[in-house]
Amino acid sequence: MSVVSKSPFLKKYRNDAMNVIMNIHPEWNKDVVKQSIDDIIERDLRNPQAKLQNSYTHEESDTHLVSVFDWAMNTKPIIAANGTFFKQHKDAINPNAQMVDEFLNIRAKIKAEMFAIEDESSREYKMKDLGQGNEKKLANSYYGGSGMKASAFYNEFTAPSTTKSAQSVISTAETTFEAFLADNFTFIDINECYYWISIVLSEKDNKLDDWVVRKGVEETYERLSKHIIGATDEDRIMFRKYLESLSLDDTTRLYWKNNLIAFTDAHEPIKQIWDNIFKHVNNYEYMSSDDDFSVVPDEYLERVKNAKKPMKEWQSIVDIEYFYNPNKLPGSIKDYADMLRDYYMKYCYVKFMYCDRIYKLKNFPRWVVTVIDTDSNILSLDTFMEYCLTHLKRGEYGRDPWNNVFIAINSITYVITSVIRTTLLYYGEMSNVEEKIRPRYDMKNEFFFSNLVLAKVKKRYLSKVLLREGNRLKKPKYDIKGFDFKKSSTSEDASNFFMHIVKDLILEPDKLDIKSIMIELQKFRAEIRRSLEDGESKYLTIGSAKELNAYADPEKMQGIRGALAWNILYPDKVVELPTKLSILKTNIYSLDTISDLQKTDPQLYQRIKTGIFEDQTGMFIKHNKKSGKTVVEGLSVLGIPRGQRIPEWITPYIDYNTVINSVLAPFKSVTETFNMPSIEEGRTGKKTTGFSNIIKI
Repeated sequence: MSVVSKSPFLKKYRNDAMNVIMNIHPEWNKDVVKQSIDDIIERDLRNPQAKLQNSYTHEESDTHLVSVFDWAMNTKPIIAANGTFFKQHKDAINPNAQMVDEFLNIRAKIKAEMFAIEDESSREYKMKDLGQGNEKKLANSYYGGSGMKASAFYNEFTAPSTTKSAQSVISTAETTFEAFLADNFTFIDINECYYWISIVLSEKDNKLDDWVVRKGVEETYERLSKHIIGATDEDRIMFRKYLESLSLDDTTRLYWKNNLIAFTDAHEPIKQIWDNIFKHVNNYEYMSSDDDFSVVPDEYLERVKNAKKPMKEWQSIVDIEYFYNPNKLPGSIKDYADMLRDYYMKYCYVKFMYCDRIYKLKNFPRWVVTVIDTDSNILSLDTFMEYCLTHLKRGEYGRDPWNNVFIAINSITYVITSVIRTTLLYYGEMSNVEEKIRPRYDMKNEFFFSNLVLAKVKKRYLSKVLLREGNRLKKPKYDIKGFDFKKSSTSEDASNFFMHIVKDLILEPDKLDIKSIMIELQKFRAEIRRSLEDGESKYLTIGSAKELNAYADPEKMQGIRGALAWNILYPDKVVELPTKLSILKTNIYSLDTISDLQKTDPQLYQRIKTGIFEDQTGMFIKHNKKSGKTVVEGLSVLGIPRGQRIPEWITPYIDYNTVINSVLAPFKSVTETFNMPSIEEGRTGKKTTGFSNIIKI
């Protein structure tokens, strides 16, 4: 008995290969082809040893890789992306999963309560938002516990299978979006292309509508061959011959797959559906008061009048009718939207997972997926939106232009939601997840960003949010992720200024004006200096000072040196550790610098002399045993208790450039995004980075 006949996995491989070959060469003898494939497998098969470890039964066994594949095909365990096998949910109770489910159920309830609150700026709304975020963190923290040996949830297989599966799922989503929306897909070799074709040709709904433009062998070959990156000349000759064996309907189906805009542009029935969607969205008016029913149509009148809050009830109806939520279709366009979805799913979508999708995500250019996070993709729909608004929208339809944008975006989002849901359900099927549990693999539209600015560092972006989970925000929300100026080390006043630039000069204007940003930053430099000269500490960087034993080298921490310096100078106003202070940089590196202080405040001078410049603790005077060098830090930094003014006597000794640059530094990652270069300033060994007024082209 051959090795192929013994293995269900190898049998499947052989049968798949036979189907492709027989399609290319239907004249060949099936038995001969079968035997030839068996011979090649026998000759080239590599079957390395494998070890199976069972953390459930604590058993181990030695086997071979093909045997593992056969076992997986027969028993159908849940397969994680890193190759870890899990019992099916029906075969074992998992209390950890039940715990995580409970966190997520509570979160969903809190989010629903949050969206029911009208005022997004209210304390109640913000508390609900905080609450749902906390439940999300609790759910996510299980993963962290599963990878920590000290945790009760520790399992050596759970954490790595979680991270790899997350990568696999999110890369599956990314390659799906890129292929469907942007025709951006590649085959690593001709075999993957053949497999893709077999998926397309095996689709059940394969009868073409009469209005579909037919495409023959030559056009289909030209279209598909450019997506194959690992094909030889011989492969391409055979590929063309294979296409020649297909019917005109088959080549047509292949041609339009992942060809969304071209498909739309070539077919008037699709354009007409778009026009009907725009045309049939109702342009209702909002009520001006709880007793103003003049704008309410008869079909909704009784419902609105009987509501506890008529205005709010009518607003929720209008928001749905305006089509702000891609997951809640207005009745007036549901049939059209479903029709659009069905046509795009039939002619443009392929239920296919690229085998090297994680590698592609990391190394291949992306055209629509601009940002990728652990559990999300941020899509840029600019190309499709521009096409939609210039070629598909046939007028303004009597409504605000922004509402037409929402209709266009949410129409394609409605389609995309079906696309990604189908793909992820298929992912669950291929991972042997039970059918009833597969819907947990899901993605939904969460935010609509009217503007999005990406930094040069991962997971940093600025955005203006107009819609959140189908709810139009009364005021745009400015979402800042990953930028330093939002950290606690930036004072509230400085952070407010930076937010002014982000909102008013970056995210609000239709066109970015770099010159205006530079002018504002220069104005802010002058304002920081004026503030310092007036004794204000409101812009100073915030530093932390923990207990001394929290640091291996406390003398290296400016927060510690600043706090201790303050306590030396002002023993009647001692700050207790741990604490947070405003950090003031000075030029007091020697006693000579403050010689005038001997006359104006001799007691203070003496405290600085004995406590700082005659330091015996190594905090302000450091002796390097290896080099023999002595480094005098002096009073280079002073920690000022929060809310207190800068002592008047120290104003002449402030290192203004360093302090100003420290205040501006958290905004540097924003300016670098727009190629505004930095410049070094200050004395040797104490240099800081400031903003240049030169734009890098």
